[in-house]
Amino acid sequence: MISHPFFSLNTCLWNLTYFHNMKQDDMQYQALQQICISPWLGNHEKRDLITAFNIANELLGVFAALGYKFMYEATANQSKTVQDEHPGSIAGCLRSFLQQASK
Repeated sequence: MISHPFFSLNTCLWNLTYFHNMKQDDMQYQALQQICISPWLGNHEKRDLITAFNIANELLGVFAALGYKFMYEATANQSKTVQDEHPGSIAGCLRSFLQQASK
């Protein structure tokens, strides 16, 4: 399992772009991104944190696919599995990653 706060924070911001039509260059998105990196500003340069944040965003499809894989395995023996409820999620996440990577 991959774990880093920037993956979780990027997932939250992705939900805003998907469900609320917010764009990455919107002032609100930029403000939220700044708030997300603020706890680390005492130890790292803002430029480096934004770079790391953006790399995590580029890898978000892989992170999501691995998360679904973990949930598929964790619910495999239950009557309603995540795979039954969300079939094709892993493939969809990886397609999203590949589409973003080819831009």
